[in-house]
Amino acid sequence: MSNYSVLQEFTFSNSIKWFKEFFSNKLDELKSGLLEAPEHEMMGDLNLDVTTLNTIFSNIKQSLSEINNFKDLEDFIEEHTIKIQQGQDEQISLQNELVDAIKENPSNIHEKITEIIFKMQVGNIVKTCSKALEISRNLNNKLGIDTSFSEIDIEDINYIIDTELSKSADRLKNWSTQNPNQAENYKDELKILLSDEDIKAKKDAIEIIEHYFSTIIGNEIDDEEISNLTPGAIDKNSKIVIFNQGIIICEELYSKIHLSHQLLTAI
Repeated sequence: MSNYSVLQEFTFSNSIKWFKEFFSNKLDELKSGLLEAPEHEMMGDLNLDVTTLNTIFSNIKQSLSEINNFKDLEDFIEEHTIKIQQGQDEQISLQNELVDAIKENPSNIHEKITEIIFKMQVGNIVKTCSKALEISRNLNNKLGIDTSFSEIDIEDINYIIDTELSKSADRLKNWSTQNPNQAENYKDELKILLSDEDIKAKKDAIEIIEHYFSTIIGNEIDDEEISNLTPGAIDKNSKIVIFNQGIIICEELYSKIHLSHQLLTAI
């Protein structure tokens, strides 16, 4: 086994390494996606302000580079978690923030639009990463943070990680059962995720599934469905809502498998 003194050193160091790389890649994808998005995908005539986007992006990248320990990581997550008032959801909270900002300073509307869109998307990435980090927390809680790493049975680590991955894989299986037409596109990969295959095989499988959910599934939603989307009166049975649920489930499993791969290959 690798030269870690106690379990916490193993989980924390690898969680930080994974988080910084994973979050940075997602941030790059987010920025590219926003800059390349057609104007009609923005908020009507309210387009993004590129200068504001670059400034926010650079600031977050700088904060990310300054994460040196697990406390820094937790503080980073807390800072970029969307704060909502009791009884509200994230979308309503951000809508209210935008309305208030426009009232206070209508001349900076493009900057505020950019800030809120980026804030919302970063908040989604943070939420996904935080769920993945439950794997590290469970390892610490179940095996003991001060347990000598050399005394830990690798099979115990494998079992705890497999249990966590199975929960998310079952969620994807359930969604796929309810949406068989979409599941047909990744049925072989889903079988791998539900099997006893090693983490490398599961990582390869989730890469293919994530590509489907991030780039292909959206093509099955036509422009009319998008144009008829009304905040506050969204049909929970609409394709947009159902597909978004699948995307969230996939992203959670994607992040968990990538963290698991980091942990297991570091042993």
